[in-house]
Amino acid sequence: MHWNDEQLARAGERMVGLGARIVCAALEYDTLSIQGHPWSEILNRLRARESRFGARVIDALAASTGIGREPDEEVVLPLREAQPGMRLRQEIRTQNGALLVPVGFEISSRLLERISQVAAEVLEHKVRLAPARAKT
Repeated sequence: MHWNDEQLARAGERMVGLGARIVCAALEYDTLSIQGHPWSEILNRLRARESRFGARVIDALAASTGIGREPDEEVVLPLREAQPGMRLRQEIRTQNGALLVPVGFEISSRLLERISQVAAEVLEHKVRLAPARAKT
């Protein structure tokens, strides 16, 4: 994962090269997502590094994660008021710092129920959420 662009290019398009590109693109996506960058910016940054990741890998990552299709809209409200289908734009952690829910996780009524059982005070925290995706 510490290969520079030239080393990655020399790995070729077969199993090792393609696998390295997939992992590198996924790590880059994860890092940018955790930092709270809008979906459109994440996609733009990945495309700017197409020579490293390859268009095929970026397109597959965009298709599987929904980046580029999702609006950059965002709402901030107490977790208790989140609606099923909304996606987290930030991590949810306990007061002790333990991770409860990662960035990008889709809200469900079951999730809110479980949080109320484990760390009810977290439901009052204001969180950044992406609106629910339209059903296709």
